[in-house]
Amino acid sequence: MYKAIIKSFKNSILGGPIPFLNNTKLNKRLEEINQIISKNDQQHHKIHFQSSAAFLFRGYVHQMLNDYKSALLDFKNAITQDPANNDAIYAANNHYKKHLSQNLEVKYLEKLFYSYKANRNVTDQNLSNSALYSAINHFMDKNYKESLMGLQSLFRMDSTNGEIYLLTGIIYLIEHKYDLALKYLNHTVMLLQKKHHHYHIYSSLKYYRRALLYYKINNLDLACNDLTKSLDLYNKNVDILFLRAQIYLKKGNVLYARLDLEKGASLGDKRAQKLLIKTVNSLTGI
Repeated sequence: MYKAIIKSFKNSILGGPIPFLNNTKLNKRLEEINQIISKNDQQHHKIHFQSSAAFLFRGYVHQMLNDYKSALLDFKNAITQDPANNDAIYAANNHYKKHLSQNLEVKYLEKLFYSYKANRNVTDQNLSNSALYSAINHFMDKNYKESLMGLQSLFRMDSTNGEIYLLTGIIYLIEHKYDLALKYLNHTVMLLQKKHHHYHIYSSLKYYRRALLYYKINNLDLACNDLTKSLDLYNKNVDILFLRAQIYLKKGNVLYARLDLEKGASLGDKRAQKLLIKTVNSLTGI
């Protein structure tokens, strides 16, 4: 029965069909996808830290504009993105108190661009990176005018880079140009939210593919764990719900299987609807 289910999976969701693999090839494939997931997790941490910084500095802008309600919301969002952000925790507890620690922006930039010092005089970077390092160096030297000029050239090369918008917003905050700071920090948050969305879908699919490999070697527990992670990242993939329901049924956990099938059925999946009817009927004896 399960082979028929595997055939029904959409190749677009799977990222292509998974051919028959012997044990050696399966282990190699698992090793490859483990490395991909590990690198992806590191990228996710970076996105969260950038988002936390963007919310924190936007919160400071709202404070300066006397919009304390929006400031508090941003500080809370900063904590959500990075629970270890002590600056955001302090700001959230004192959101009526306008406070920007000395050199706070430098501390965050050093974390965001942790490699800039090592590459300060590098000449073999591509044009975009060279311009970015130059803008950061001007910022660290408090030459904000030159830094902004460099950032403007970067916008023409890459208008989707949230780091560029974040640095620009911070400079305008320092220069007390709060309307401009808000404009660029708003755009930073929007770009990072888009990055999060793409990251979640991409990561969800990677965990899904690894779950299928675990299923092939009959490790139902690890398969189920990865499907749960996949759904945590993107919970509207009916194929993942259907697969996890099948594994729950094989393990005898009918209640959890039924919950997944009901969710899949609510999203319009006909396979889940049919199997749900069979599952309910078997439980009721109809």
